[in-house]
Amino acid sequence: MKKGSDFLYNSGKSFVFTLIIIGLFFCGCAARRPLMNTSIARTFETAITNPSLPVHPPGLPFVRAWGNIKNDMFQKSIMDSFDEEIRSGEFSKEVNALALSGGGDDGAYGAGFLCGLHVQNKLPKFKLVTGVSTGALIAPYAFIGDDECFQILSNSYTGVTPQSIFRFKSPFKLFRTDSVAETRPLKKLLDKYVSENVIRKIAREHLKGRRLYIQTTSLDAQRPVIWDIGAIATNAVCKSEISCTNMEYAIDLIKEVMLASASIPVFFPPVYIPMQFYTNGNMGSSEPFPVMFPEMHVDGGVASQVFVTGGVLDLKEIKNRIEKDGRKLNVYVIRNGKLGPDPKIVSPSLTKIAIRSSSTITKYDAAADIFRISTIVRSLGGNFHLQFIPESFPTKSKKMFDNKYMRSLFDFGFQQAHSEKPWLNSLPEEFHYGLWSDDAKLSK
Repeated sequence: MKKGSDFLYNSGKSFVFTLIIIGLFFCGCAARRPLMNTSIARTFETAITNPSLPVHPPGLPFVRAWGNIKNDMFQKSIMDSFDEEIRSGEFSKEVNALALSGGGDDGAYGAGFLCGLHVQNKLPKFKLVTGVSTGALIAPYAFIGDDECFQILSNSYTGVTPQSIFRFKSPFKLFRTDSVAETRPLKKLLDKYVSENVIRKIAREHLKGRRLYIQTTSLDAQRPVIWDIGAIATNAVCKSEISCTNMEYAIDLIKEVMLASASIPVFFPPVYIPMQFYTNGNMGSSEPFPVMFPEMHVDGGVASQVFVTGGVLDLKEIKNRIEKDGRKLNVYVIRNGKLGPDPKIVSPSLTKIAIRSSSTITKYDAAADIFRISTIVRSLGGNFHLQFIPESFPTKSKKMFDNKYMRSLFDFGFQQAHSEKPWLNSLPEEFHYGLWSDDAKLSK
């Protein structure tokens, strides 16, 4: 949401510069982190220095990948998914992917837009859904795509208040803390909406050949991390009959990933996700043995505002399979924010300049991500579809998680979905980065 947390993040990074400046006044003070100054921490640092070494949640070695590095297990999973579609009887002539960006409280727009398409039966069946930040909180429900999940989206983005998302910490705690606010209220919302029933549904869809990815940022590794949420869900159930085995662990891990993806650094606390890795030598033994370390994860938008494959997949192999099956690729991107400039006079103060600078960085980061995605889609011979908050939307947020603002934005997105052509098939001209020509244009 705007100017604050990233449950519904808009100017998410807008606060980062300001809060870092505040934090400088308290440099030398820090929250305590388990195992921080131990040999385990140093060994973990060595492990993440080499991205080929396995670092994963305990018992789940194939559910995450370093972003922007091809991952063989993710590649195998996506290629297997084409055969799973055929076996499930839900094979279609189109391969549809949905990418949901960060945007804070502006996530109400994307939620409203998707709900509007759903009630009209105009929402494509997505083979792949990805989410960052507020997009990570929308993604599971758009992935499942049933009436119950879209009701959850509606309730989530129209019924929240600042008090239901975060609480500011005592000023006295700022001298030794890892964030300005704490997120127990948001965790309660996740407890309510990320239920066992939702995990079962994600697992069922995964087994039909569909994939759900959420991105966080590992500050320890300084890399984006792509999480295969469907793989986590299916590890909690039996494939023959969707019945619990490790359901509680899967639910907790998925909630941690969603929370981490929406946790703006400094404003929200990092999420420490226990990671297992291997080290050599234990009391004289040369055999590798597993050890655990709490890896620090924050907002996925620190690495990128929106993604489709995150660089973990071999797109050429996927393209060949799509063409072999005689299918068409469609990629849909929802930017939970405005793309164009929002001119206004900036007051000459430290915080105003920091906020304005950071929000500008975020805006152009998102535009660059979208431009890159559109270019890749064209190279694959696919169709690119885009939706973002139009400049015509006049309402401004008056505070973080402004309920009135979010309701208005949700309704606006809902109505936009009723347009004759709800999706744009090209980028605005100013986002072609000097490549504007007849060849560079996307087909309308």
